[in-house]
Amino acid sequence: MNLSSGPEPAGGNPSAFHNKPCAAGRERGNSSGGPLSSRRKPVFSQKKTGSGGEKAKKAGKVLAKAAEKLLGLVYPERCVFCDRVIPDSDGGICPSCRGQVHPAGECICMKCGRLLSEKGKAAEEFCPACYGRSHSFEQGRVLYPYTDRVSESIYRFKYGGRERYAWFYGRWLFERYAMEINAWKPDALIPVPLHPSRMRDRGYNQAELIARRLSSLTGIPVRNDIVARSRKTAPQKLLGAEERRRNLKNAFKICQYDVKLETIVLIDDIYTTGSTVDEIGALLKSAGVSRVYVLVVAAGVAQ
Repeated sequence: MNLSSGPEPAGGNPSAFHNKPCAAGRERGNSSGGPLSSRRKPVFSQKKTGSGGEKAKKAGKVLAKAAEKLLGLVYPERCVFCDRVIPDSDGGICPSCRGQVHPAGECICMKCGRLLSEKGKAAEEFCPACYGRSHSFEQGRVLYPYTDRVSESIYRFKYGGRERYAWFYGRWLFERYAMEINAWKPDALIPVPLHPSRMRDRGYNQAELIARRLSSLTGIPVRNDIVARSRKTAPQKLLGAEERRRNLKNAFKICQYDVKLETIVLIDDIYTTGSTVDEIGALLKSAGVSRVYVLVVAAGVAQ
C-alpha cells in the first residue's frame, strides 16, 4: 500500500517547502538574546484578493485580535520556562529566561546532536555514547540542553496540560533547523507514539503536537498512522542505558507495511540514550524507509 498520499499537513502543500530554500536560515553560533532572536522570520507569499475579500479579511483580523485579547484576560500568556505571566508580545518567553535559556550551540555531537561537555569540545566530533556505536538514524538535532528550566517546562508540557507549549517548541525547531530540514527533504514527520493508556490519561501526545506545529511551518505532513506502541513500558527516566534498550524491545509496531516513504523525521520531546528513536528507526527501515532523522526539544549534555 502506498502511504505517501496520507493525511494532508496542517500547513498546506509539502512541495511549497521542498522546492525552494527555507527563508529562515540558520545563523551559526547564536547563543544570546534568547532563542535565536536575531534570525529572520520565514517569508511566505500571499495570494491577492479583491476589495471585498480584503474587507472581509480585515474584519476577520479585527475579530480574531479581539477574541485573542479576551482569551488573554481569562488565560494569560505565561513564560514557557518559568511559568510567569508575560505580555503576549514576548513570544512565549520572559526577559529573564530569554537571557538564561539558550539553544544548543555549535559544539554538538555530529550524530545525535547533543551538546558536548567541556572536556569533549576540543576535538571530538562524536559524543562517547555515539563514538563506535551504530544508530538506526542518520542524524539527530536538539533544540535545548536539558537544564533545570527546560526540564520543568517539558514536565508542565507533558503532565500539566500546557499544550500551547507545542506552538513555541515547534516554531523554534523550525527557526533553528530550517536549513537542515530542507537538506534532509523528509516525506513525513512521525511523532514518537504514546501507549493508548497514557494517551487517555494525558489527553494528547506532546510529540504529535510539536510535529503538527512544525508541519504548519514547513508543509511536511504528519503521519501518526504508521508506528504505534504495542505494549506499555516502564518510565525510561528510571532506567540505565542497557535497561532502556531492553525496556523498549518490541515496544513498537508498524501499523502498515511496505511504507512508500524514502525519508522521515522522528519528533520527540527528550533524547537521553537514543534507545527510543533507535527502536523506531530500525522498525521503519525494516518496513522500507531509507533514511531516518531525529528532531527533539531537549537532551542532556554528552559526558
